[in-house]
Amino acid sequence: MTTTLETYWQVGGKPRGTAPEVGQLYRISHTLAGTFRGVVLAVDGNQAEVEIVSGIAVAYFAEDCRGPGQCVLLGDCFCFFLPEGD
Repeated sequence: MTTTLETYWQVGGKPRGTAPEVGQLYRISHTLAGTFRGVVLAVDGNQAEVEIVSGIAVAYFAEDCRGPGQCVLLGDCFCFFLPEGD
């Protein structure tokens, strides 16, 4: 039995389900973590590793918040990626 993974990526200007591009700078709006800018380092199925360029990814506990130069792992739900300039 083959199982296909349905993804929920939302990238501005792309069909729903299209994953963000590795190396691209995005303005990311996340329902829980807030809004920040970051570069996608890797995409694996329904997760993306992003290095924050500006802004802060907010978390429930202060020690889990991430800022510029730090990485976050984002799932394909609850976030929208808006491509920014080159």
